[in-house]
Amino acid sequence: MASKHAHSVICPKCGYDQSGEIATWESQCPMHGTCPECGLAFEWAEVFRPLIRDLHWYIEHAVSIRSLIWRTPGTLVRLMLPHLFWRELGVKKRISIPVLIVWCLLLCIGTHLLVAIPVGLEYWDQQNWIAQPLDQYVKQNGISGVLAILINGVLQPLYEVTPNVRGYGRIIDLGIRRDWWGTDLLMDTFFRPIGYQLGFIVLWLAVLLAIPHTRRLTKLRGVHIARVAVISTTAMMLTFELYRLNSALHGLGGYKTGITSVLYKWIIPMMIVWQIVFWASAVRSGWGIRPWRLLVMLGTLAALLGGATLRVYVFLSTTA
Repeated sequence: MASKHAHSVICPKCGYDQSGEIATWESQCPMHGTCPECGLAFEWAEVFRPLIRDLHWYIEHAVSIRSLIWRTPGTLVRLMLPHLFWRELGVKKRISIPVLIVWCLLLCIGTHLLVAIPVGLEYWDQQNWIAQPLDQYVKQNGISGVLAILINGVLQPLYEVTPNVRGYGRIIDLGIRRDWWGTDLLMDTFFRPIGYQLGFIVLWLAVLLAIPHTRRLTKLRGVHIARVAVISTTAMMLTFELYRLNSALHGLGGYKTGITSVLYKWIIPMMIVWQIVFWASAVRSGWGIRPWRLLVMLGTLAALLGGATLRVYVFLSTTA
């Protein structure tokens, strides 16, 4: 029992064992304490019973699938304002990385399946050289025709199926394909919209984990960095889905309204700006790093350089 108690009573920020501090108490438990390792001020109730400070809107604090669903809108709204998100979450609230990963996977998979419908229809429209109406196409090809649309939407650009006249799916290609210009479709379709963000995230993690000075400055538990990385990566994947949706709507005639042109110009830049603000807010408001300006400047500049490097590599690869 003693070892279990000592293991659980740790600083919410740096993970320093507080059992030595507890041993100095003589007659009663004080209301407030300070971690001797990182200097974080906290209430002892937050250390002994972290669940009492759970947030009603945050998905990591959900106790069931239903609760996870109900907390999703509140979490997404606050994520759109990173400073508000981190100010309310802070460094003391309970962390549950498995729940966060499950939520992020469900969010990305659900979004991908929804976007697969217009993407599949756009693929079908490209292959519909005879301008056959959709109802006639489904009547002619049956369930295999519908599955071909869905498969193309879900597995684009790795897999492409076209139903033949007898209604059986015919595999056109499987794997990393090249279009008739010689461009790798996987590189062009997947890494072009997210390449900058991917490089940005990797370099921010390198600054936090690989540089000894920043590790000593932050004094963070690994789960805090993991939380930022998982959420940031999820935002990157949602950017990819928005890019797919925009491309599909453009192919289905969205170019006529000009909406898809606007989305294409603003989706990626706005998400890069969001990533910059999100990581900076995590350092300043979420983790309470002091001084925070130097770390934010170093991390942001390194991340922007990493993002630009990967983006140039993708560009050169897709234009070679």
